[in-house]
Amino acid sequence: MIESKCPYTNLKNKMKGYINFILRPKREEFGGMPVCPFAGPELDQDKLMIDIFDPDNESFIEKMQQFVDSKYNSALFAQINSEYIPETDTRKYQSFLNKLIKQNGYTEHKIICMNPDDTITQIDGFNPRQFAPAFLINVANKKELGKAHRTVMNTSYFDRMSDAYKKYLKV
Repeated sequence: MIESKCPYTNLKNKMKGYINFILRPKREEFGGMPVCPFAGPELDQDKLMIDIFDPDNESFIEKMQQFVDSKYNSALFAQINSEYIPETDTRKYQSFLNKLIKQNGYTEHKIICMNPDDTITQIDGFNPRQFAPAFLINVANKKELGKAHRTVMNTSYFDRMSDAYKKYLKV
């Protein structure tokens, strides 16, 4: 594969690699399931928008509108050109974005942020977020997230997670 000189194209390829090599493979830490059982199939079916969010060039609401107007069911945005977001602020920023989209009429979607510096997501020495190529913002339909949550609740997916991680995930 020829590497593009465009850093945005390279970052999008790294995001796909993150899905394929970190989130898709089955892991014992997650009860023999993939870290994210849904990202790989969405990517394969061309239902996952993979894009860059640059707050210097657009607002997050503009990015949301691009997603909503697209053919995609969910989105994964790499946030670039922004202030560093420490692990202690990941949930605060996620909450801010969720309130922002709700205030702007995007009530059917939920934001999940993944910070490469997050450590609470470590299980038995494996931390999938540390491999994220950037600070990632996932946008998904609330109903689809609910279905996905119910699917993994009756499995051994959460068995090896610390109580703190389960609390973080609200399970």
